[in-house]
Amino acid sequence: MKRTALSALPIGEADVAAGVLDYLRLRGIWYFRVRGALGQRRGLPDIVAIVGGRFIGIEVKRPGGRLSPHQRRELLAIVAAGGLALVAEDVAQVITALERLSLADGGRG
Repeated sequence: MKRTALSALPIGEADVAAGVLDYLRLRGIWYFRVRGALGQRRGLPDIVAIVGGRFIGIEVKRPGGRLSPHQRRELLAIVAAGGLALVAEDVAQVITALERLSLADGGRG
């Protein structure tokens, strides 16, 4: 397959986030985008959603991106509280995780 100029562009975090938000919107899933603000706790996930009554925190990273210690701490705290924490480098990872969640909870998600 011949590479075009567009296919050679690197995928950034904003591209991944846009794909995840589009997917959540198309599925009718309740969500909001966390925007960093003065006084806000560091490391909160980029996207928060609720699927089938389950809290989900989604940290978006460009492919190959790494979590900061604050992000890792927050994702672990979400899991410890009974939520689902995801690190998404592409929308397919979110789709797969939500499909597994739906299967695990009897199809409510």
